[in-house]
Amino acid sequence: FDVLKAIAILAVVYTHCLQFMGIGHYWHHPIFKLTYAFHMPLFMVISGYFAQRALQLPLKELIQKKSIQLILPCITAAIVVILINRLIGWNPKHAGIKEFITNLWYLKSLFFCYIIGKLAVICGRGKTLPTILVGLLLAFPIHIYHINFMMPFFWMGYAWSKHPDVI
Repeated sequence: FDVLKAIAILAVVYTHCLQFMGIGHYWHHPIFKLTYAFHMPLFMVISGYFAQRALQLPLKELIQKKSIQLILPCITAAIVVILINRLIGWNPKHAGIKEFITNLWYLKSLFFCYIIGKLAVICGRGKTLPTILVGLLLAFPIHIYHINFMMPFFWMGYAWSKHPDVI
């Protein structure tokens, strides 16, 4: 899993360098397309693999723990970015609010995958296939933070951890 995480991290660094270094036409570069196609889903598969124990927590405890682990860093990062932007004099319209909404979208997506996952575990009574189906149905209409796209990868990791011999 450490090797998989390293590959995903390097892919994220590579794609962000291309995006934010002013390199034109990066969307058409084949290596960019390849890395962009798998790096965030790979993180979600890994997260789903390790989610089994967290999904056994009571809902309130899960929300508390994952809020501290996933949402607090988003809030902290937004405050730091806003303060740095103010210090260097860069203050585009709506930059402050936008930082709170759009920054670290992956952590917010993962937070909601855990919440939806817990609801699915409750509805599916802990049985893998019903749980996954309920989780996919619950996530399907949610388009914020790519939740509807990321949830199937979360469940892939979850299913892999529960049934490693099958997957």
